[in-house]
Amino acid sequence: ESLQLAIETTTTGWVGFGIAELGGMMGSDIVYVHEDGDEWKVVDSHAAAKSVPTTDTIQDWQLVSRSEADGKVTFELQRALEPCDPQDRPILDNGSPTRIVAAHGSSSKTVSYHQANRVAMNIDFFKDTPDPFPAIKSDAAIKTLELRARGQEESDPYPLSSAERTIYVEFCFPVDVTGQIVASDALINPDSAQYVHHLV
Repeated sequence: ESLQLAIETTTTGWVGFGIAELGGMMGSDIVYVHEDGDEWKVVDSHAAAKSVPTTDTIQDWQLVSRSEADGKVTFELQRALEPCDPQDRPILDNGSPTRIVAAHGSSSKTVSYHQANRVAMNIDFFKDTPDPFPAIKSDAAIKTLELRARGQEESDPYPLSSAERTIYVEFCFPVDVTGQIVASDALINPDSAQYVHHLV
């Protein structure tokens, strides 16, 4: 059995993904893709420190495809679920999500420090969770309410300032709304998704 992974990014540089048992880069089982001559090369590696990952003795990841469309680059990679060598980490189907890290850089040929272009999260590769929102929205007994960062209309978006690094936005429910909250979903404009850090 194997895992086929798709990574989508807006960068044209190198891209990396890691299985992170400790939740960070150190100790992670990492694969990264970079340009080598006229081809894109997949490097199976591991991180013993916060530096350029060390190449594994055995290369187990394969590049299935690479494509560009609408300003985005997509890499499809594949690897066996079970460890292929002592430097790999297993991808377990044990009912718990897998801790992962990902990063990218501006250079396609040289893998260097990613700066703030990194993310850490938990992903369950084995659980196919259906989208509950269509059924909720079609239920006549359930009312929906949209809270936006600025106006209630899409034509009145929240402005982003190049002079500010972090912007905090609070939402308050109208006082005339009563009932219980059964679900919530984020309304994120695809054009500004890269600037969203987190929602609480």
